[in-house]
Amino acid sequence: MTELSQLLGTLLASVARARYIADVQTAAIAEQYRDNPLLEGLSVPRVRVPELRIDLPVLIEGESSGSPARFQEPKSIARESVSAIAEALAVWGIDMPADVERRLRNRLRLILRKTMAKQGGSPHKEAIIREAEKTSCAVLQSSSLAEQLGTEQLRVVLNAVRRRVNEVSEAEPERPTAIRVNAVSGEIKECLSPGAVARLSLAIREEGLEWEITRTEDGTTRSRLGPE
Repeated sequence: MTELSQLLGTLLASVARARYIADVQTAAIAEQYRDNPLLEGLSVPRVRVPELRIDLPVLIEGESSGSPARFQEPKSIARESVSAIAEALAVWGIDMPADVERRLRNRLRLILRKTMAKQGGSPHKEAIIREAEKTSCAVLQSSSLAEQLGTEQLRVVLNAVRRRVNEVSEAEPERPTAIRVNAVSGEIKECLSPGAVARLSLAIREEGLEWEITRTEDGTTRSRLGPE
């Protein structure tokens, strides 16, 4: 018995792994074609599966109730946000004045408390992150630090807030409801009631990704995955 999400995830991962193994073999064959005078002018064979259809019978044996995410107290998130801002500013040798730190901490604590209470104490994590970003931006732009922070520096600071809140805001992550299934063929065949067997018809379509590498003005490179 396993969870349906694990079964489907393993199935999709296996398909992706199969594509990888096929591409490794294609690369090896390409080397052989290049080194063989009789083959070097021919196209290299490459096997792809644009679409894969699978009919999968399973026994649904029950479900496990999930639970919503439990978040840290607003004061803890506010403290971590201010810490992230101070660390980002320190990179440029900028010290955060005590009055700005106090305003940030108090304002963040107030806004985050309202945000978390607005949805019955179970807000979406992204809502907390956005409020922390927005509040931090408003306080910094109205403080004595505004003259020292350019547009790019402010963006870096707010990205630091986003990363920190994303890392520390949850005390316990959300646990979604899980469906328990049995996909063992022998046990499915022994099922007394055919009506108890569910059939999953899956159409898996292949979409390739490739690395896009760009060089920035400062000489560094950035890599990201994009569609073929």
